[in-house]
Amino acid sequence: MEEYASSATLLIDHIDCTAEGKELCSRHAITGYPSILYGDTEDLQTYEGGRSTEELTAFAKDLASTPRPRKTEFDKLLVKLKKLAKPLVKDVEHILQFRKNAAALLIGVGALLGMVLQCLLCRCCCGSRGGAPASKGKKDN
Repeated sequence: MEEYASSATLLIDHIDCTAEGKELCSRHAITGYPSILYGDTEDLQTYEGGRSTEELTAFAKDLASTPRPRKTEFDKLLVKLKKLAKPLVKDVEHILQFRKNAAALLIGVGALLGMVLQCLLCRCCCGSRGGAPASKGKKDN
């Protein structure tokens, strides 16, 4: 990738997230290694393509040849707002997932308790319908 070393629009570098790069990795929420990020430094995207030299070179050439529109102040503000909202979105997704599990548990426990209660009520109420035969009094001769 030496051919991109002097590029004004493309930076290819590596960062050690276990040493001096910890703060940078934390800022960009890098949790898995190796991670390849690309794009605007304020809005980096995760590269999901192939990892061979040929695939990476083709991807870099495509990035270098694609003109990038200049960002307006509004675009920059949107990127900052998305960054601020990302942890909140993750929290909301976690809460919704938890609530779905809680709802399923409540429905299951409610159904089980309903069946148990139905059985108990049937034995109490329905068991006396057939009832024991009425006691026979003494017959007079």
